[in-house]
Amino acid sequence: MDLAADYFARHQSADGYWRDFQTLAGESTEWVTGYCAAILAHLRLAPEPLERATRALVGSARRNGGWGYHAGVPTDADSTAYVLHFLGTRLPHHAVVTSGLDSLVRAQAPATGGVPTYCSAAPIRQFMGLPDHFEIQGWCSPHVEVTAAAGLAFAQSSNHAAHASRAWSFLASRQRGDGLWHSYWWNTPLYPTSLACRLGLALGAIPAVRRAAASVAAWQAREGGFGLRAGDPPCPFATALAVQVLRSAGAHDGALARGCRWLADHQQPDGAWDSEPVLCIPHPERLEPGPGDPWRVDALGTGVVLRDQHRLYTTATCVAALGTEPVA
Repeated sequence: MDLAADYFARHQSADGYWRDFQTLAGESTEWVTGYCAAILAHLRLAPEPLERATRALVGSARRNGGWGYHAGVPTDADSTAYVLHFLGTRLPHHAVVTSGLDSLVRAQAPATGGVPTYCSAAPIRQFMGLPDHFEIQGWCSPHVEVTAAAGLAFAQSSNHAAHASRAWSFLASRQRGDGLWHSYWWNTPLYPTSLACRLGLALGAIPAVRRAAASVAAWQAREGGFGLRAGDPPCPFATALAVQVLRSAGAHDGALARGCRWLADHQQPDGAWDSEPVLCIPHPERLEPGPGDPWRVDALGTGVVLRDQHRLYTTATCVAALGTEPVA
């Protein structure tokens, strides 16, 4: 863990942010920093970098209470949820946390509990320079991974238990027959499944979590790692997510131990783990993109799948998996 913490300390920018994922909009700051910082804080790693990250994120809260991909992009529920995973435990009574939770409440559909990435099309359409008639419903519809991330932010707050339960109701309705969840923004069902299992565990939905874990355990390769999909070659990102699912279920101890050993064995000498193209940016009009779509790898624009070129997101996910609790 210390080697990974050193990697994060070395790769933090002077402004307190961690940056990753090169897109047409640039690199992410607020979203990536919230994700990485929540994990490091949970495991009590890198205290000085976390102080800098706290100042950066508190200072970048928007008037509507949210955070975005970076300061130049409109706020979104996913980025806001991950920042709240970090600040919600570090500064639970701070005004920016209260405002952030209020923004997630406004984003959640009262009837279904689902949460879209962008609850309003106008700001992101304007940012992208799209005409009013251009369809953007794919990005503005409820997403499993975003709903789960928001649900976990709600679950941290004693005043938002009902919103966390609504988020779980949405997730329960979307669990597939194989026990997993479909992803909109990621090149693997393991990402939303790991988040959904964390929320299910927090709310006592153990049977649903164990169904997911049983399916994930069957993916394990002989050497102990997991692929992005069943039968794919093992990679660190997928293995870390699978380990988190197994740990959430409190079952499959042998598979869990083998997965952890595989991860430990594949940490690089600099403290990081190798990354793969995992983040999908679908065409905004697409409601249900999938692995069969013609994704362009490590390209700019939409219809692309990207790696975290600085390996921070992957490394944070691996650190989370090797911790003692199922974290972000």
